[in-house]
Amino acid sequence: MIKLSKFIVRAAMDTFFLDKEENINWRILVAEGFGNAEGSKVILSPIEVAYLIFKNRISLNPELTFEEIIKKSSENDPLFPLKLTVYVDLREKRFIARTINLGSIDFEVFERESDPLLSKSKYYVMIVPSEKSIPIRALYDALETAKNDGKILTLAIVDQDGDITYYNIESTLKFEVSLRLRRMDVISR
Repeated sequence: MIKLSKFIVRAAMDTFFLDKEENINWRILVAEGFGNAEGSKVILSPIEVAYLIFKNRISLNPELTFEEIIKKSSENDPLFPLKLTVYVDLREKRFIARTINLGSIDFEVFERESDPLLSKSKYYVMIVPSEKSIPIRALYDALETAKNDGKILTLAIVDQDGDITYYNIESTLKFEVSLRLRRMDVISR
């Protein structure tokens, strides 16, 4: 078995990137569904960086620990630890998950054994803490986005112990509540 050296990832401001010239095997990471190739760099999300550090696949320059990345990323996104929990779970189940910025949708997920460079994702995943409620409008909008993009919307409900339950959502009830106020003239005596 060939042992590959760790990839060197650099951190600048709030961006993590891999220099293609410095990492001649960068295509391996991209083929595994990590990062987005842009010019001479591969841009990685904080979740991908935390996961790759956890798996001991990268070296970060300047050096940050797994805990430091979680702490720093949680300052910008309070749901970061839950997102990382779901990301690790999906990867451990051999799904390729990629971060996505579509309203309340957190990940796009590819079918097992699929090639993220050649195939389209099948699921959109929305992460919900079990102790929180989700606004019906956010759920409806996420479902409409998924349907319009030909994806299946999946809710990842994460409890306080880090256990995850996945639900595929097929429909929601959409209703609007309106309240009509009638002005009343009050006569004071």
